[in-house]
Amino acid sequence: MTVRARTRRRVHRLSSPPLVVTIDEGSTDPLISFVLASRPHSGVSLRYTELTVFSRGRPWSLVDGELQGPVRISSSSTRITIVASISGFRVSDTLSIAHGRVRLRRRWRRVDPASGAWALGTRISGGRGTHEKITLPHVLYNDNPAADPTMLVAHLPKRAGQALIVEEHRLPIPGINVEWRADDRKTYALTLLSEPSTIALASAQPDHSWTIGGIHRGDHLDLVSLSGVVAFNGDKDLIYTNQRTTAPYPGGGYLPIAAGDILEKTLFIELHRCEAEGRGFRRLVHLGWQELKPATKPVLSLQRVIALKGTALESRWRERADIGGFAWIPDTREEGNVYGAHPGFLFGWTGQSLRLAWCSIHLGLRSGDRRWLDRAFAVMDSIATAPQVSGIAGLPYLYYHWSDETWHDAKRRHQPEGGGWRASEDLHEVRISSRMLGETLADLAECILLLRARGLPVREYWMDALRRMTGFLTAPGRLTRAGIFPIFYLPDGTAEEGL
Repeated sequence: MTVRARTRRRVHRLSSPPLVVTIDEGSTDPLISFVLASRPHSGVSLRYTELTVFSRGRPWSLVDGELQGPVRISSSSTRITIVASISGFRVSDTLSIAHGRVRLRRRWRRVDPASGAWALGTRISGGRGTHEKITLPHVLYNDNPAADPTMLVAHLPKRAGQALIVEEHRLPIPGINVEWRADDRKTYALTLLSEPSTIALASAQPDHSWTIGGIHRGDHLDLVSLSGVVAFNGDKDLIYTNQRTTAPYPGGGYLPIAAGDILEKTLFIELHRCEAEGRGFRRLVHLGWQELKPATKPVLSLQRVIALKGTALESRWRERADIGGFAWIPDTREEGNVYGAHPGFLFGWTGQSLRLAWCSIHLGLRSGDRRWLDRAFAVMDSIATAPQVSGIAGLPYLYYHWSDETWHDAKRRHQPEGGGWRASEDLHEVRISSRMLGETLADLAECILLLRARGLPVREYWMDALRRMTGFLTAPGRLTRAGIFPIFYLPDGTAEEGL
């Protein structure tokens, strides 16, 4: 890595391959550019007043900062410092560069006594191009194309004025990434990562969070880090709350900033070329890991965690003379049944009864308590002897209904007695989820491999069940016309083509 800064014709420059940052003082409003050294036309540029945005009043509306004096810029071999009076604030910025990315430290101090509901922050403009893909971790990827169009989910379409801005603490990685295909037919990506922080002002709530997201301009995306205001699917001051519901953001994220108040924020900016379309978001993961260095401190000891999980496992166990398993939902008198759905044994769908059987084997081996091994064997017996849909070998029913002692497909677990939540699904043709079938096969195999690794006997009919399911999935006619596994299999074993 090389780091250098120099002033030539009033241009300050920092570089750390492949990124070059320049700040051109050729006008009263300096031009800031981020460019890849090997591709000088790949970059993005914006004026200092476009970088430093403000809003006053409700609902928020970002405007460029208004300079109230000359912008003073100085540079050394490792950093560039900018100081400006802008929109009633004294703003100090320090840019440094390393490992191909920029660290931007910002400090706002209010100097104007005028009051109001303020929002302020940082804006970086993405490139203009085609094949745009936006990633806001666990919220948005490529406008969430697989989502049911009738359901309320996050979207950020390529239309001017559309916005999606969320609380930093909502995100596993507090950043946003956008990729685009430029005129040279190469794909580039810009990432804005925030160092998580809250705003410590007397007028703010103790947990007042910064926010991050994107605002579309029609031909490009603006990546923004803001002092708390939000937007969901273009609606300002609105947040996503529970499944498919929204609500007004309490307080709206606005700040009554008084003279002398100080806000500080650290951001990271990275521009890079993608190795292939659709891969831009991966830099967000690496950048977050390398700069934020996430670490955890156990709340409980490992022994205590295992003990508590063993207690939970015990509460899920159900058995009769001919069958045993771990219930898919808690339904004891102490825990209650908050789902209002039938308890039973569910196979597949992130593991469920068979995955808990794998845990039961480990617990039995660890504790020396034979009961846990016997329970795991009972679960494995249950799926190995489960009735097959339409008598088709390798296509078992994947849900055992505890109260009426019958096997069904997985949807039957949602029908409470006498109707209720999702009771309309009672009238459906039997469908077996290919995902659940595959997970059942994989989890049964994991249990068998664990037993073999510990030198414990493996029952032949467990192996027979594996062979039947594998044989079914690899037989002709099990894929859709597109050559992929379907969402469901029909009662005759054919692939369901639709959703």
